[in-house]
Amino acid sequence: MRILLPILVLALSLGADVRAADSAETLPDNAPVQLGDGVVLPRAVYAELAAREDGWAIIERMQERAANSHTFEGVPHLVAIFVSVLLFFWSAMFYYNRKHARLHRTIQLMVEKGQPVPVEILRAAEQLDAGSESAKPVAPHWASNLMWGGVLWITVGITACIYLWSRGSDAWPWGLAAIVYGVAAAGTAYRKRDSH
Repeated sequence: MRILLPILVLALSLGADVRAADSAETLPDNAPVQLGDGVVLPRAVYAELAAREDGWAIIERMQERAANSHTFEGVPHLVAIFVSVLLFFWSAMFYYNRKHARLHRTIQLMVEKGQPVPVEILRAAEQLDAGSESAKPVAPHWASNLMWGGVLWITVGITACIYLWSRGSDAWPWGLAAIVYGVAAAGTAYRKRDSH
């Protein structure tokens, strides 16, 4: 009995191999070639690629892209990049508000101690409170909407380039359009500062 079971298993496995070899020989010439990671190529395309000098490298790249497209889901990466952009803008706004609060706290402490408040500090507080109501622009060139819009477009372009490149897409250079637009907007804001 101990000898009969291994012989039976061996006979069945050899029979399956012979049937598989027979079925492989009867495949038509136009049957598609199944590569790894779900890549299926028509036999003519596979033969053409195999005949090329760099054909195997192309086939390996195709399999690599297929494997990466199934394993990489870019949502966590995209969220991380988006959150970092938001943190950048939030930190700039936080700094601006802290500066404003420090100025008012300085004025309050000077008044409480009975010291005279210098005119420069009062003008700075007036300009901060007036915002866009003053006749001449009080914001520096880096605080203009055009400058922040340019910075936003630059970060969106960098985010798009990184996201598309990490997904293996050949469309990542399209992110350069946003970067170029952002640089142009920031450059315009910088030149406007020089003209005032």
